[in-house]
Amino acid sequence: MKIQSIVFDNSYIRSFTSLVYARIFNKVNLYFFSNLKKKEFDYNFKLGPTGVLIKTIQCGYCGTDKNIVTFDFSFGSSVLLDTNKHKNKLIYLGHEVVGRVVKVGDKVTNFKNNDKIIVDSVNRGEKIDNEDIFGGFTNFFIKDQKKIKKINNKISDNEAILIEPLACGLEAIKKINIKKNDKILIVGAGIIGVGIAHLLRCFYKKSINITIATNSLTHKKMLNFKLVDNIIFRKDLFKESKKILKTQSFSFMNNKILADGYDKIFECSGNAKIINKVLRISKKSADIVLTGMTMQNTELDPSPIWHRNLNIYGSHGYKLKYPSLKLDTFDYIAELILKKKIDLKKLKIKKINFQNWKKLFKEDNKEFIKKVLIFK
Repeated sequence: MKIQSIVFDNSYIRSFTSLVYARIFNKVNLYFFSNLKKKEFDYNFKLGPTGVLIKTIQCGYCGTDKNIVTFDFSFGSSVLLDTNKHKNKLIYLGHEVVGRVVKVGDKVTNFKNNDKIIVDSVNRGEKIDNEDIFGGFTNFFIKDQKKIKKINNKISDNEAILIEPLACGLEAIKKINIKKNDKILIVGAGIIGVGIAHLLRCFYKKSINITIATNSLTHKKMLNFKLVDNIIFRKDLFKESKKILKTQSFSFMNNKILADGYDKIFECSGNAKIINKVLRISKKSADIVLTGMTMQNTELDPSPIWHRNLNIYGSHGYKLKYPSLKLDTFDYIAELILKKKIDLKKLKIKKINFQNWKKLFKEDNKEFIKKVLIFK
């Protein structure tokens, strides 16, 4: 079978060169000794009894991928020590996948040829097919039947590609107990942040007050005041929050804190400096969910945490099923889309063909919430 794939070469010289390039230019190295390269080769898949051979329709480029290819971590970070990925010389990226079933193993019961699927990207520890080598930036790959979910054909490819990040947003919401009249702040209006806003409005209607903060004009255009109550766009988070919450602040030189703050905060930007800031605009006993990925060490002032009894939660991934929901997570979100409980039309997707793959990794997200790689 003819394979087309984008591969991350984890060799020392390429990693060092690309790391230096990323530190200097704050961009993905696509040129001089780059880790990323296009590969086209023949490969014979050996389908196991519970394996499913899938043809990729499209695969999203997400924050996790970006952090890997831009080496966006500090050397004191434990993230690389907590994963086995760094041990592989060649890493096949891509986990936000929409695909079609091409062939199934002898013991596969829930899938047949031409079924539309998305991939459960969370590592849950179960045994996987030995041929599970490639990711979604490859035109064909194998997954065990437990790792994929069938999707209704009425759901468009662009809606389907958003189900996995929406599942991550659902997990962030499930971390905490949201109450009527809560004042909620979402920092960052990328797909996770705006997804949380859509889900919150679907679940709680107008019983809560939602503020969203973003520095991205692209992301701002995808917001409206039916979805959120307040938008902080390219303004100081502390000053604007003081106005929105109609509260006082205490300050000494550059040290300042709000007298009263938000009940719940979802930090989705992944900006290490913002963590300190959200601690100072939180209400007493507030819940703060860190769902934006950051792998940078940062100095943290813990005094607001213990003095205000703040609760901080980390959120990464999602559960296969939540006890409070009748359906599995992906099925539940797909149902919300089908019944038009959440409207994703403003969340535009940019499609990039495999032959133009470098455009996937360039910072040109104008008008688009997400870029995806497609194969013809």
